[in-house]
Amino acid sequence: MKARPERGRDQALSFAVGPGILGQIIADSLVPSMLARFVASILKLIAASFAVGVILSMVHITHADVLARFGMTPDQFVDKLQGWIAWAIPKIGLGAFIVVPVWLLMSIIRPPKSLD
Repeated sequence: MKARPERGRDQALSFAVGPGILGQIIADSLVPSMLARFVASILKLIAASFAVGVILSMVHITHADVLARFGMTPDQFVDKLQGWIAWAIPKIGLGAFIVVPVWLLMSIIRPPKSLD
């Protein structure tokens, strides 16, 4: 049986997992599931946040107490957050006017990927 040459996206994971057939099998099964890894990371963040929130509530620490340590009230925090969002949204939109057409053009011009 002929060994399949490693593709660029598999190289880093194969190196991290280890050489050999087992490393290649793991790399082939893990790399295509970027969305699954992203969702798993989000779920881990949610679980960790929930656990820390439970512990903090057990010792009677609220979000207002944490914000007070930074010299802010919850209303001030919401105002700052709205200000940051109001500042960022127009800049994201302006950048998208350049980035999205260039990305689309590059996607059209780029040769198709092989299905090896």
